[in-house]
Amino acid sequence: KHFPGLGLVRANTDNTANFHDTQTATTGTYSSYLDPFRLAASQGTPFMMMSSAIYDRIDPLRPAVFSPGIIQNVLRGQIGFGGVVISDDLGVAAAVTPWSYGYRAYYAVNAGVQMLLTVTPNAVPAMYQAVLEHARTDASFRNKVNVAALQIYRAKQAYGLLPPTC
Repeated sequence: KHFPGLGLVRANTDNTANFHDTQTATTGTYSSYLDPFRLAASQGTPFMMMSSAIYDRIDPLRPAVFSPGIIQNVLRGQIGFGGVVISDDLGVAAAVTPWSYGYRAYYAVNAGVQMLLTVTPNAVPAMYQAVLEHARTDASFRNKVNVAALQIYRAKQAYGLLPPTC
């Protein structure tokens, strides 16, 4: 969990906002911090959780959970992960508090997160409305939601979490 890793992060993103990992990279010395994720992906791990830290040497502009470059290019492309991408907490985590609940959901899904996690029940209506609104008005975003729903459904099916069909 916490892709691309929290090994070099010296703060807890649950209670520290705007925290930057200045060393983790996709090449060079600090790329070895991605090795556990490479191994997990190669072994067919079905789920991977995103970090909400900012990784300056990969995408210095946004938290990993909101970064298409980190999710699509690194996790999916370079690492080869084919499972469900899950957010870290999008409710009370300090790392995402600069954004409204709705934008947290939208930015995460638009970047490639497929399952949103929050420990804050009152965040759910705004997150749901934001995803629904963007899915209704943006065909590309709607496709991301549909692909995510299908992938989550297939994961549930694979683990026997769905009722038998009639």
